[in-house]
Amino acid sequence: MDLWDDLIKSAGYPRWFADYPQAERTAALLRAYETMFVYGLFQTEAYMRELLRDPTAIEGRIRRQSVLRRKDPPMISVVVGEAALWTRMGNEEVMREQCEYLLAVSEWSNVTLQIAPTAYYRGLESSFNLATQPNGDDLLHIETAIGGVTSNSPEDILHIVGAFSALQSRALNVDDSREFLRKAVVRWT
Repeated sequence: MDLWDDLIKSAGYPRWFADYPQAERTAALLRAYETMFVYGLFQTEAYMRELLRDPTAIEGRIRRQSVLRRKDPPMISVVVGEAALWTRMGNEEVMREQCEYLLAVSEWSNVTLQIAPTAYYRGLESSFNLATQPNGDDLLHIETAIGGVTSNSPEDILHIVGAFSALQSRALNVDDSREFLRKAVVRWT
């Protein structure tokens, strides 16, 4: 019965992404880099409605966000590219609300949220999500122009972990990222 439920729940996701939400749901640690859009788990409903438009995709995104409300939520480390905060989704109200929500999320004890100034970051040509399980297993999802690729290859994961560490060192620290988000809220007001 559980397998059937998992199959039905994953039916709303594209084939190349279907495995990732399960790994995300049970992860102890989530890491992500977003270049153009706000990290999916941190999107407000208004923002995702502008981005996704498809009711099934919106429902899937909202379902994925339940990991944030579980009894023992994962540690989450996210770097959002500066451009994501200036890429207008909907109107100013949608963007202001989204930036305010990111500011609130940045205060959660299980979240490290950093903003990366617009720049080239070696080894990171696109957005990615990495889910680490309590036993240390990892599943990586890398965005591509036509969808994405999911991998559990140790070589792929090692590459991304190294590039992510370098990215974090060049991104704004947590306090400066919060200040940047405050400025973004004012910008969208």
